[in-house]
Amino acid sequence: MKKIAAFFLLTTVLCFSYGVRPAFDLGVSWSYVKPQNYDGSHLLNIGLGITAPFSRYVGLDANFGWLCFGLDESGTIIGLGGDFGFIEMIPGRVASPYFTQQIILSHISSGGISGTDFGFSVGVGVEFVSSYYVSPYLGGNFAFLTSSFEGYSDHSIGINAGIGVRFSLK
Repeated sequence: MKKIAAFFLLTTVLCFSYGVRPAFDLGVSWSYVKPQNYDGSHLLNIGLGITAPFSRYVGLDANFGWLCFGLDESGTIIGLGGDFGFIEMIPGRVASPYFTQQIILSHISSGGISGTDFGFSVGVGVEFVSSYYVSPYLGGNFAFLTSSFEGYSDHSIGINAGIGVRFSLK
């Protein structure tokens, strides 16, 4: 069994040339958040992020300073927040699939009502590797959140799908 695992590990390392690289990213995404006892909200998010590698396959991934705008009749929702966690990438020559696990903290406000979300998300995506320092990516995640709005607390689930560009430092 050890020989088979070593063979697959060596083959993976030799066949793939890229991995988690130090990078900044800029992205746009759509989110749907559904609190347990309330109607759901559709949001458009603009985010900035940073990736710092531990190794070729694992790194820290942080997204911060995102802005979200409500797309429903409920009015414009403006929020600031961030998430912090890990990214695991399967390096490839053309496309590198990746997985994320993150802790989420955000604060939003709309029409005099404000709220805070705290939760956990898991996600998948793919980065399209180029020979330049710019690589586009597609990704999505599923989140479990605890939301607090004006003294009321509720559990929420959310989905997110987005696109962006990652600017590598090497």
